[in-house]
Amino acid sequence: MSKTVIEQAEEVAAKAEREPIYWPGAALVAYLFLMPVLIVAALIVMCAPSVAAAAPYMGDACKLSTPRTYTVSVDPDLAPAGLTHQDVETAMALWNEGFIREYGFAIFAPHFGNWQDADFLLTAHGYATTWVQTKCSAGYVQRGNNLAISFMGSEQAGQNRDWVTHELGHLLGFSDYVMPADNPARYLSPGACYDVASIMSYCWQRQPPSLICLNDPQWVDDCTLIRNYWR
Repeated sequence: MSKTVIEQAEEVAAKAEREPIYWPGAALVAYLFLMPVLIVAALIVMCAPSVAAAAPYMGDACKLSTPRTYTVSVDPDLAPAGLTHQDVETAMALWNEGFIREYGFAIFAPHFGNWQDADFLLTAHGYATTWVQTKCSAGYVQRGNNLAISFMGSEQAGQNRDWVTHELGHLLGFSDYVMPADNPARYLSPGACYDVASIMSYCWQRQPPSLICLNDPQWVDDCTLIRNYWR
């Protein structure tokens, strides 16, 4: 196996120190000569570009801790948000398909009792803008069993049908993936979207919204997010 520049330099310096000093100051000369080599070699190692890490999936604090089906109480009146119950059921079915494929069970199921008994609430009331409040949100106050609430605002009534799948992803704890120039304060635990092909990414939008599975290791897609959810 070939030796590195640093290993070769260390051997030369050690040899100079061991041998009789026929050449006065041999060790010092070797040290002075080889030190720039060592510095340059170290800088090369330090400055070499590292392999880009996969985009973050989410903070552990936002994950659902237990592998099971989670219930969603859906507001009976979604009209102010421009939604129907069928829109929400379709969006839930997309996530369910991915979790069934990976874990063998649906991640979402509708809840028909008291909304505070459900794991999640999706409502068209409370806020005029669309956003999700989770246990990771500042000032979050848990109501009953609710782990998160998706507010589908009337101001986005024209977009909510395309956004509801994305918003359900936030109920699961998935982050937004945005452009570096975007204001992070507007998004939930944002990460960079440069290598994320997902319904959660603002760099990659599908019409109609659907989960994205590219089977390409260069991309973090929805199948990757789901596959790594409890791993």
